[in-house]
Amino acid sequence: MSGDGIMQPNTPVYISRLHYTTKAEDIVEYVRQKLKYAPRVQLLESRHNANFKAFVVRVPTCFLHLLLDENFWPQDVVFRRFRGQVPQDRTVS
Repeated sequence: MSGDGIMQPNTPVYISRLHYTTKAEDIVEYVRQKLKYAPRVQLLESRHNANFKAFVVRVPTCFLHLLLDENFWPQDVVFRRFRGQVPQDRTVS
């Protein structure tokens, strides 16, 4: 919600190639430090035996351009707008 009480639309962002020990809480804290906003973050279950983790990060659309900037995430992290339906699962915010 914005300061005037109006709900802002959220956009899901896919991030991947994160170290296998990374937790959703780590992503929340990373984004909070950079944007002063705590996003909703959900771990995605891999269909393959991957040695990395992937997450969906939901942020207000007004922050989307920041999360899609190549300088926002650490090097080698893959990121893009999330495509398709976000699976129903636990979300950390």
